[in-house]
Amino acid sequence: MKILIVDDDPDTRHILKLIIEMQGHEVIEASDGLQGLEKTKANMPDLIISDILMPGMDGFQFLREANSDKNLGAIPFVFYSSTYTGEEEIGLAFSSGADGFIVKPKSPEKFWEELNNILSKREEEKSKKTKPIKDEEYLKRYSHMVSVKLEEKVKELEKTLEERKKAEDNIKQIVSQQQAILNNIPDMAWLKDKESKFIAVNEPFGNACGIRPGDLVGKTDLDIWPKELAERYRADDREVMKSEKRKQVEEPLIDKDGKEIWIETIKTPIYDYTGSIIGTTGIARNITERRQTEKYIFDLSLRHDAILAAVPDIIMEVDNQKVYTWANKAGYEFFGEDVIGKEAAFYFEGQQDTYTLVEPLFKGTENIFYVESLQRRKDGEKRLLAWWCRVLKDKSGNVKGALSSARDITERKKMEEEVYRIKQDWEDTFNSITDMVTVHDKDWNIIRANKAAEKILDLLFLEKTTDTKCFKYYHGTEKPPEGCPSCGCLKNGKPALFEIFEPHLNMFIEIRAIPRFDSDNNLIGLIHVVRDITERKKAEEALKTSREYAKNIIDSSLDMIISVDTTRRIVEFNKAAQETFGYRLEEVLGKPVDILYADAAEGLKVHKTTVEHGRHVQEILNLRKTGEVFPSLLSASVLCGTEGKIIGVMGVSRDITDRKKEEERLNKFLSEIAKAKLEWEITFDNVTELIALVDKDFRIVRCNKVLAEFSDKPINEIPGNKFTDIFPMGEQDAGYLAERIQKEESSEWMEVTAAERWFYLSHQPVMNPDSLFLYSVIIATDITALKHSEQELMGSEEELKKRVKELEKFYEMAVDRELKMKELKKELKSLNEELSRYKTGS
Repeated sequence: MKILIVDDDPDTRHILKLIIEMQGHEVIEASDGLQGLEKTKANMPDLIISDILMPGMDGFQFLREANSDKNLGAIPFVFYSSTYTGEEEIGLAFSSGADGFIVKPKSPEKFWEELNNILSKREEEKSKKTKPIKDEEYLKRYSHMVSVKLEEKVKELEKTLEERKKAEDNIKQIVSQQQAILNNIPDMAWLKDKESKFIAVNEPFGNACGIRPGDLVGKTDLDIWPKELAERYRADDREVMKSEKRKQVEEPLIDKDGKEIWIETIKTPIYDYTGSIIGTTGIARNITERRQTEKYIFDLSLRHDAILAAVPDIIMEVDNQKVYTWANKAGYEFFGEDVIGKEAAFYFEGQQDTYTLVEPLFKGTENIFYVESLQRRKDGEKRLLAWWCRVLKDKSGNVKGALSSARDITERKKMEEEVYRIKQDWEDTFNSITDMVTVHDKDWNIIRANKAAEKILDLLFLEKTTDTKCFKYYHGTEKPPEGCPSCGCLKNGKPALFEIFEPHLNMFIEIRAIPRFDSDNNLIGLIHVVRDITERKKAEEALKTSREYAKNIIDSSLDMIISVDTTRRIVEFNKAAQETFGYRLEEVLGKPVDILYADAAEGLKVHKTTVEHGRHVQEILNLRKTGEVFPSLLSASVLCGTEGKIIGVMGVSRDITDRKKEEERLNKFLSEIAKAKLEWEITFDNVTELIALVDKDFRIVRCNKVLAEFSDKPINEIPGNKFTDIFPMGEQDAGYLAERIQKEESSEWMEVTAAERWFYLSHQPVMNPDSLFLYSVIIATDITALKHSEQELMGSEEELKKRVKELEKFYEMAVDRELKMKELKKELKSLNEELSRYKTGS
């Protein structure tokens, strides 16, 4: 809507314009009724708001002229007045054709509410609107109203003249009071006339230029300041008076001591009671210290930007909607230049509960949260990132988002999984062997045992005791037995194989002692592979072990931050650096940075490389105050001043001593895994049982040398064959075993025949950490010799029984032949004893 405002008071017009424009409407202005009539004809507004008392043509005359024109008479007309507000004046306004009357002043809300009510009522009563009164009646009522108002104005004028006299009497007092107020303003203040001559100044202004305030009255800037500054000040005065607008500038000033300071000056035009400009007023504040502070903050901002750019980790900021609002250089390099404005979940790969894990941050918790999240890099590659997240709050303590740092741990995670898989494979196979397997050190201590050994030797609490001597568990003695072959193995480093009957275990055992060597070929112990040749024990379920790796990494704020100037002297040394190097801040500021390097030449080289290329990252050896050398990862970048000139170098260092030790530990761990795998391979190929790893289709995945020798085939040709093709067992037994493998269930020891030989056979499924089937371990023990012995024993027993019966018959015959009873009984006793020995096998 287009609205015309007609009022001789510019302040009233300005206020109404603001109110109307805030409602989204266009405003046209006029200063009296005559100008209002011209602008109405030229612009045809949708609404007219007019004052009544105005020079040239008042509001009533303006309304009558507008209603006399058929094109203008349809425009809604509303009076807004503070003078003609009586019943007679308001009545004349409506009789003259006005649509509404609003009394000044009104709040913006109340004004707009009354205006809307007037316009709504006009629409409802459009057909009922009364025609304007005739000219004769209008002139009569208008003349009476004007005469009444003139009488009121005369009385007001008389009263005003009387009050003016009183006011003039108080002017001198007021002037002195104003000067006192002016002098108490802490900032420099002054008044100038149109010729830029000083009318009044306060004491701070006089102090600044070294002249008493009274002596400055009547002078100009040219009488006080250097010509260049004075001309600038006078040009500002002319601009303020010409534009009739306030001007604010920051400019230099030469104080009484000839020193240049910076001031913030606000110059404002001064009006007389007629609205004409009669001069300017100014207030100036010394901002030299503020400008120095701003320059320091700007330099500090540049330094902080350099720090964030030098940090190798990704640093990202999100708002409460999890939308990225800021990123450091590493963040842009990973996610791309268009990352700002995108939600964090845009880069997630797959379903994740990341938002759920960090939700407490957005509720105000101050804790640092660690999460691992699979994310999409800008080139589309999936990478695993480790995030450390912390809440961001405004100065009122309200949550405004979160700040997170991230590190790519993809390769480390793959290595951990590979190490775990190798270790788990070894553990699964190690614990699937039904023989007792124990690992010993040089002092006969058992340091590791498989499930079968733990069960038979009662080693279930091996990790909780220090009393693990092998002879105690194997022989029940307090020292090694005399002539123990295993002891000889520890002396000569040669394998040993022997069988003994061990009363302590009440079983016959076969012991295979295998020496253990370290990477330098030093003998460090042995491996015992012990088989119960009295009765086979069922293999215990494979022990599943897992190792957890530390996931809490030191926050980036804990890194050492050190800055040097162009002469390589230390100018910044943060708390982390103080704690790491052992120096107090005052001990290093201004000192050469070489005191922090184990090799000063290497430090100089880093500095030169950084200055040449702008940034440099390198592992370097640092030197603590105590003289201790430690490794660190240094990321250095140049520092530039406000003009872009290099003012120094900043370095972000991270003590990587622990990381180096961790790498050594991991390498040692991998070496141990490789050694363990080798020991397992030796054990696997040295047992006398037939061992095969089969899948659910009953096909062989792997087998040991004994099975290959049994099948009379090269070992590399066996994988892929069905187990029954290599080990031709009976169909019923084979079906039972295949069914158990399909159901992932272990089988009890079963007696089977294959290739005219007898075997004890069992199988045990092997599962991965997620309980998924990998393969089954089938172990077959040759018992053919044992079977033959049993058959021979049974045959001997029948033969002896037959001889006893013959002797009994002979006894009956011997009576007739007069044999002595005593000798015959002795013979019978001898035969019975022989029979008893056959039965017991002694």
